Amino acid sequence: MKGLITSTMVVLLTLFLNFNAFAETNTPKGVALEFAEAYYDLDKSFENYLSEECKVDEDENKIVDIFFNKMDKKSKDMGYKRSFLKSSLFDMKAEILQESDSSAMVNIIGKRSRSINPLYSIVGRLFSLVETYDVNEVVNLVKVEGKWKVKDLSIEIM
Repeated sequence: MKGLITSTMVVLLTLFLNFNAFAETNTPKGVALEFAEAYYDLDKSFENYLSEECKVDEDENKIVDIFFNKMDKKSKDMGYKRSFLKSSLFDMKAEILQESDSSAMVNIIGKRSRSINPLYSIVGRLFSLVETYDVNEVVNLVKVEGKWKVKDLSIEIM
């Protein structure tokens, strides 16, 4: 009986957490925070949050390729691999500055720390071994076919 109660609680908690995550996914705040998390983690999935106009530059070069080439050069100039530039975000909050039916400006505020790998970030913060940096960026969004997308890449990694 005790196992059944525990199993039921796990299932209900999982459903609750998944429902809450889904509920935030297509809001300006939710999209801005999810995009920032992927972007700072140097996860190529951040391209999924970009509007079509934002995916290529004026010469039709893919913005994501340009971004990662820039990160590779920056890390190489510092004597490291790209993973050295990864950051984990924490204590993040989002505030809507402007919103209409078709566009939004969201201010994301929080902290970030280097995240060469997940353990590095957790242990480093736990024992105050890594520096933390403030994050205070505005993400411009546009609504495309009912989904919020990032309108432009104006965030700087470092």
